[in-house]
Amino acid sequence: MTRSFRFPRSTIFLMVVIFAGVIIAIDRARDIQLGQAAGTVDIADWLIFQVFVLALALMGVAGAIGFAILLALRRDGVHRLSKAQTWPGQR
Repeated sequence: MTRSFRFPRSTIFLMVVIFAGVIIAIDRARDIQLGQAAGTVDIADWLIFQVFVLALALMGVAGAIGFAILLALRRDGVHRLSKAQTWPGQR
């Protein structure tokens, strides 16, 4: 007997949002490419690039802060695995 697997509703919603973002990014990239082929590049195209770089930098800073907090509290995965009991307890 095989069990069927279903994604949670929130996962399906996020996958649709990401797919829409990819489609929009492809469309914008096509517009930028056609603009560069004609020799005109809109200022908004550079703004999108700057926003992307800024968002990437902010995510990196947030990840570093989160990692530093976990490291300071000694709660990262390595320390939790060292305390895990994989055998049945004695009675």
